[in-house]
Amino acid sequence: MAMTGCGSTPLQQRVGGQAGSRGGGSGGMGDGGASGASAAGQGGSATTGTGAAGQGGAATTGTGGTPDGGSGAGGASSTGDGVACLPVKVPLITDFTYVPDGGSTASVHFGDDTTTFSGDEYVYPTSGGYVLTSDVTGNNWHISGTIGDYSGFGLSFDGCSDVDASAYEGISFTISGFVGSGNFVTMDVGTLNDTPAASWLNAHGSTATAGAPGGCIPTSGTNVYTQSSCADPTDTIPVTSIPTTINLLWSDFSGGKPEASVNPSGILTILWYLPSPLGVGTSSVTTYTADITIDNLKLIQ
Repeated sequence: MAMTGCGSTPLQQRVGGQAGSRGGGSGGMGDGGASGASAAGQGGSATTGTGAAGQGGAATTGTGGTPDGGSGAGGASSTGDGVACLPVKVPLITDFTYVPDGGSTASVHFGDDTTTFSGDEYVYPTSGGYVLTSDVTGNNWHISGTIGDYSGFGLSFDGCSDVDASAYEGISFTISGFVGSGNFVTMDVGTLNDTPAASWLNAHGSTATAGAPGGCIPTSGTNVYTQSSCADPTDTIPVTSIPTTINLLWSDFSGGKPEASVNPSGILTILWYLPSPLGVGTSSVTTYTADITIDNLKLIQ
């Protein structure tokens, strides 16, 4: 059974702007992403529009909407498919082999950016009082810090937003370390059909890039934080001091909405969340420490 922390759900953290793909993705790398903003017709009902081929249509301005965000007459939404990534040609995503070439010590680039799925790694937050640090100089991915904010780490995709991993059965990696709140992390694989459409987000208080990937139209709620129709599939990953290989089939992930498990034909994000600390967002937050090592990240054939 998945364990949950206080505060935002994984999808809300992701869409809210704390993670995203690089290049063609829906958010900025690391701390980037969309910040909330008011939009006309915020209370309008969302309906699926025809949209432009491959990219989805733009949100139309709502003509109604009650002051409390109830159902209105306008605010129609359409879905977007984003930008397809290069094909995944080999199971290994990265073994985090560090090459001291004057580049970053915080991430290892994978792929060739020409013929195969490519990208690198990020952590968040990278600013403020509770920075999460990333180090790859040990030929693995070492993440550590004092956790006092919504925190996590994941993969950035180069120049694209949608990975087709349908030729594979799941994902595998080795993990070790400790997490001072429960000794677990939550792995989140965001998918096209479970992600709110950008047009719906823009009509309901967020700022998302037009045509950003998302095929879910919420049927309730006034913003990404109150809607309950769209959710990422997740799984709970135990963290111990002994390096442990985790093998997850796409069907092992659960809790997604409207698709409960991972649909590998449209993967938008691959990331992990740390438990939200008690009192996050307040001056009396209860912090804890985390020190995690990830290695041999690959897809299962």
